[in-house]
Amino acid sequence: ADFVAAGEIQAIPGAAIDLEVIQQDLLEDAKTFEVLAFGFDPWQAQQMMGNIERETSIPCFEVRPTAAHMSEACKELQRRHVCGKLAHNGNQTLAWCVANTVGLEDPGQNIKPSKTRNELKIDLAVAMVQAAVCRLRVPEPGVPEIMIL
Repeated sequence: ADFVAAGEIQAIPGAAIDLEVIQQDLLEDAKTFEVLAFGFDPWQAQQMMGNIERETSIPCFEVRPTAAHMSEACKELQRRHVCGKLAHNGNQTLAWCVANTVGLEDPGQNIKPSKTRNELKIDLAVAMVQAAVCRLRVPEPGVPEIMIL
């Protein structure tokens, strides 16, 4: 499937990730949507997320890609899925990434998203876990129990 042609993901031009383009997109999202928080992997993104937090006053949380940092959110997503309280808008890219994702458990029974083969992509599944981390840190009063991503 061509996820870019379907309008489900945005391709950023060039051979490298352009953090300025991403920053502008996130600032636009903050104006368009009711964003409660941003979650991010701090690798190469700390300055950008600091800029966004200063400009928008929206809290930005580091979500390191470790089982210790992601486990509570992974377990909450799993609980909501089993209880039928997790929904998404039918985005095929997200569905594909989730289908490529397995839970990797550490000796302390913490889990994080992982993939079984290097060529598989799980980026949107990881973003979903980052969103769940933010949701657990900044609960919105009066929001129904169903988490919509």
